Amino acid sequence: MEKLQALGKDFPWEKPISCPKCSSSHLWGHGFVLRCFFGFASKLWIKRYRCDDCWTVFTVRPVGYPPGFQYPWEAIRNSVLDKIKGEIYRKDLPRQNQQYWLKAFLFQKSRVQNWHDLDSNQPHQKEVTFRLNYQEIPWPGDPPYLPFAVTVKPPAFNFK
Repeated sequence: MEKLQALGKDFPWEKPISCPKCSSSHLWGHGFVLRCFFGFASKLWIKRYRCDDCWTVFTVRPVGYPPGFQYPWEAIRNSVLDKIKGEIYRKDLPRQNQQYWLKAFLFQKSRVQNWHDLDSNQPHQKEVTFRLNYQEIPWPGDPPYLPFAVTVKPPAFNFK
């Protein structure tokens, strides 16, 4: 992560093999986006890619940081484990975040009944989030507005 901060946009990102949505290999670089990560005072430049087949745009995240989170998986896991053991919230992380992770974990546990051990992260297990799946915004088809601009010249002013 320090190397990523030092190099910025010059960091040598490894191009993904396929699209995470449709598994197509037609991926194009789609610029960079700033993202916040725990432990860094400034935002970091993260590489984006776009699938040419399904038009999905996604970012490549550093190892250990789950999608949608600015905290590493280890910190989230340790926080939830501490609360399950009956310990107090960790002082180095915001209490509200830890409450969210714990509530989401309990929600997923009651929903799917597949969490026995946080150390065994199986593919069918959900992450510590309330998202049931990653939502996509469907292509709306034809827009409800005209595809061109219409300008009308106002009538000339008349004193009558």
